[in-house]
Amino acid sequence: MKMFLFFQFSFFIFITIISNTASAAVALNEFMPDPVDSCRDCTEWVEFFANGTPQNLTIDAGGKNTSFSINGPGYFVITGNKTEFLKLWKTEPGAVIEGGMSLNNGGDCVHLYDESGLADSFCYNSSRSNYSWAECAGEWAETANATPGMPNDCSGEENHEGNLSILNWSFYPDEATAGDLINFSFVIENNKSSGISASVSIIIAALNLDISCGDYAIRNMTIMTAECLWIVPHDLETGGVVSFEIYPEVLFNGSAVKGETKIIKLEGAADFGEPSIEASNPEKASRFGDFALAVAEFYAGGEERPLRIVAYIYKPYWVSMDLDGRTIHTGLNETATALKIANPRLGENVTLYLPILIKGNCDGEYPEGNYTGRVRAYLDGTDEIVAQDTFDIIISGSNSIFCKDCPACKKTVCKCPACSSCGSGAVSGGARNSSQEDSNRFIHMISYSGNAAQGATIVTNVSIHSPAGQAGNFTVYSYVFNGTACVSTGFDGRSWKNTWTANQKTVRVPAGSSINLSLENIIENGTPPGLYSLRVRLKYGERQEDVTREIYIERAQEPGPEIEESPEMNVTEPVNFEAEIPVSGMAVKEDSGILGFFSDVYVGMSSWFSSVFKF
Repeated sequence: MKMFLFFQFSFFIFITIISNTASAAVALNEFMPDPVDSCRDCTEWVEFFANGTPQNLTIDAGGKNTSFSINGPGYFVITGNKTEFLKLWKTEPGAVIEGGMSLNNGGDCVHLYDESGLADSFCYNSSRSNYSWAECAGEWAETANATPGMPNDCSGEENHEGNLSILNWSFYPDEATAGDLINFSFVIENNKSSGISASVSIIIAALNLDISCGDYAIRNMTIMTAECLWIVPHDLETGGVVSFEIYPEVLFNGSAVKGETKIIKLEGAADFGEPSIEASNPEKASRFGDFALAVAEFYAGGEERPLRIVAYIYKPYWVSMDLDGRTIHTGLNETATALKIANPRLGENVTLYLPILIKGNCDGEYPEGNYTGRVRAYLDGTDEIVAQDTFDIIISGSNSIFCKDCPACKKTVCKCPACSSCGSGAVSGGARNSSQEDSNRFIHMISYSGNAAQGATIVTNVSIHSPAGQAGNFTVYSYVFNGTACVSTGFDGRSWKNTWTANQKTVRVPAGSSINLSLENIIENGTPPGLYSLRVRLKYGERQEDVTREIYIERAQEPGPEIEESPEMNVTEPVNFEAEIPVSGMAVKEDSGILGFFSDVYVGMSSWFSSVFKF
């Protein structure tokens, strides 16, 4: 009886001890400060064990706290990025909690708190990449056999190496030429206890080719399949169809696994040479205000990148304009008249018919005679010139449709030879037409600069005429502007100033006489490139006359081929064409076999002719 009572008492004490231990059984079990992942250690993790009593806990991992509640028994993992963690580890998702992690690789502390306070902690002095710190039999040690979400591997034997393999791989087609697409597929098995980040490549050693197939996160104890595509490069030189050894390679944690070597047959591309353009003008002669035609025989050569092709006239003056009436000058790759060739084909020829809209020249601003045009191909979206050629064209006469009606004199210069609506005298803000200027105007522009760089000095030459029988004191000055912004400086006799009247001069002209005068301005540094207005203003008593011309401001020290080859635009009358041209697009003709060669081409010339001639 005493023995039975003693047994009952002993059993009660044993059960009580086990029960009390279980109620306190929340403890750190394993953690990894330096995982190998593709998100800069976002998959750091801390594992702890709980006995199943519902608890509110807090993990402090390197100074970052995460508070959470658990209900069931088992192993739980806290990680910085749950999604990325599950790509690497075969852990039950329900046991993974996302929280803050900031463990230093060189040493740190992990603390676990329950509702009573500090429940467990461990500090370490160093860590190795993709190794975990694990508790085994009351001792902590670093191991390569990490087991997040499971009991620790306390065997002491590392199975870190030698258990990742390429089970199978293939490619199609097994014979290809330059430009062909090859599909590679492979099956990789990761029998490691830990997930890894791996880089997969296809190697053709004889050609010194290392074809990257990307980076992959491979979970532990899993098999992964993947694919990648490769286009045989056009600059590949093989000298015919040649067989090459080819194999895949997986790099991970400083180690490499090589797959089975196979044979692929490749043929390099022929030497297509450089792209070229032969430009011509079959019409030879055109009028101002007409569409001229540039014919370009374009050879793609070895070029496959998207191109933009533009035609324009630039010598001795820039007399072509885009479909919005703006002078085609610089930034040619961006002009609305450029033709885009989205997919050039190697070694293919194509004939392009490119219309060029010539300015109207209603005021006789440009001389008739010989001009030079150019067709140029740019790499789309850049200023890189791929090919170009020039052509000659004779421009004479004028298309009367541009000067048929006299516009209201709201601008500074009338556009038409017979402009009765301008009145008999010049008024403030307006000017007489060119046919009346000689007899009724006091100021005439002799020459000016049609283009200038930032910081450049421009000279405008004018003639001032005093009426017969009346000498006069005339005040004159010049400036370059855009809207209400003056972008030039003038010299007032003491310094250069950015004001409207800085270079103002007052001269006395004898009755019935003329004098010539030069006005200097400097374009302000930092002026954005583009079209601006150059204005000369004359004041005589209560009378004011303005002469305004177009000037193109370009970047300093970046003249480009256009500026180098084109003379300064010194003209006797202004470039001041403002007709509205309701047209967009270009006309294009393709050779046979070029189907699909062009994209983004719209033929809109018919709409322009319809609006002008009222079809």
